[in-house]
Amino acid sequence: MSIRIDEQKMIDDAVFAHEQRLKSPMSRILANQTPTYTNYYHINIDETTIDSGYKDVVSIIGNQSPISYNKIKKFPIYGIDPIVLQLSNDDQGLDTTYEGEGVVLATTVKPLQNDFFMIPVLNDDYIFRVTGIDYDTVISDSFYKIRFNLEYIDSTKVVELDKQVVRNFTYKQENYGTENNSIIEDAVYESISELESLYDDIASTYTSMFYSERHNSFLGPIGSNMYVYDVLQSEFINKHNLFSKKNELHPIILTIQYTDSMRRIKYERSIYRLIERRRPDLTYAYPYTYYPAITERETSFHRWNDKNVYILENIQSNNQHSEGQLLSDDFVKYIKNNDTKSPIHNWGKLIVKYMNDDNISVDDIPRDLNDELLSLNNNLELFIYTPIILYIIKYVINKAV
Repeated sequence: MSIRIDEQKMIDDAVFAHEQRLKSPMSRILANQTPTYTNYYHINIDETTIDSGYKDVVSIIGNQSPISYNKIKKFPIYGIDPIVLQLSNDDQGLDTTYEGEGVVLATTVKPLQNDFFMIPVLNDDYIFRVTGIDYDTVISDSFYKIRFNLEYIDSTKVVELDKQVVRNFTYKQENYGTENNSIIEDAVYESISELESLYDDIASTYTSMFYSERHNSFLGPIGSNMYVYDVLQSEFINKHNLFSKKNELHPIILTIQYTDSMRRIKYERSIYRLIERRRPDLTYAYPYTYYPAITERETSFHRWNDKNVYILENIQSNNQHSEGQLLSDDFVKYIKNNDTKSPIHNWGKLIVKYMNDDNISVDDIPRDLNDELLSLNNNLELFIYTPIILYIIKYVINKAV
């Protein structure tokens, strides 16, 4: 595999990442504490029918309670006493005088007095109530220290508490520390999980079909034992981390095979920039030509004397000979006219909708996209369109969270 390494950039990136980790409240907590995943009942202020304070509340849990809750599954609380986590092996259990402390990350929820939580791994129905909250102000957006006690050991109270739940959420650990919300409503969470599975299937299929380990590049078929390399596609893929998910052990960061003083302008005129800008009015057919990759002396294609690989080049002049075009004339019309009713594949309709509809959502992604893309039979369309489809799916997932 041929990969050029910018050592200074690697050092700068590593130093920056290290500084960010040192500043991270998560790092401060993880250094000494481990998370306990809970079912956390967080007071829904909008749905609760009392003012601040609970002096006139007959019961916090039960039919007479005016308090409503959001239930968050898999919610992490740090620093819970290990004795609590060993209850399933302890015949004694706890009594209702038990008091403890824990830590809640500030970018998740703001804990409130009379929030509740349960620990699903415990055998019995231990219900803990939050009794006090302190905020760590050493670093902004740091964490809350909560005090809690064991309020009930009662399965009927669990049923009553669940009846007070008005919204259900799930905590998504991998979103913590990113621009995406880590607490996601269950209906959205299920849809996102489906889309992430679809995304992984498409990415895996694409990699198995087109990835060249020797060149650390994706190569598309253009004829019998002939392949094409698109440097603009490689930039698009790297820019949006389409094949390098967070926490993945073996991400694919493609080699940018050669330099070009006109690269920035060419990218601005590419189909990939069109997708980023979402300007249907600027859509055109994107005619292309190609030339032998071995003529670019920087490339691994030249070093390996790989005469079967050609470089895809967008046509910049009407005088250039065209080998083909990336979009059919009809498809250009569909995009410009926002036409999703014409006889095109679902992947085509998805591109049209994405280009024209700001309200595109998880419900607009057909779950059989991988099957439809495979029907393109390993051709250049599949090679060009699949990263675009992955980009759209990723955009929709990020928008949903």
